[in-house]
Amino acid sequence: MKRFNLIMLVGFLLLASPLPTIAAYKMETKPTITTLDSFIYYGIVATITDEMKSFTQKYKVGFTNAGCLILNMDTTESHNLQIAQRLTKELGHDDWIVELPFKVIGVN
Repeated sequence: MKRFNLIMLVGFLLLASPLPTIAAYKMETKPTITTLDSFIYYGIVATITDEMKSFTQKYKVGFTNAGCLILNMDTTESHNLQIAQRLTKELGHDDWIVELPFKVIGVN
């Protein structure tokens, strides 16, 4: 009977304690990225290509992968458009658009 009570107690403590989930683990191990100077894009694979690195070095604007589910298209379009407008204003032209490594949501 004591063994049963001990097993139940251990089981209860395990269930009551916050266990890290896979999502929490990924969030903890993923480097912190500020989206203030990054275009938001969606995709299953968050690979940083050489073209993305080159664009980031040249224009000081990066890319942030937000996963494979588009949760808020309006926010993404608005955010990316603000970065595009700022970049165009700083450079005085929009020739940088042809150097984007892929089509960015909200940027024509």
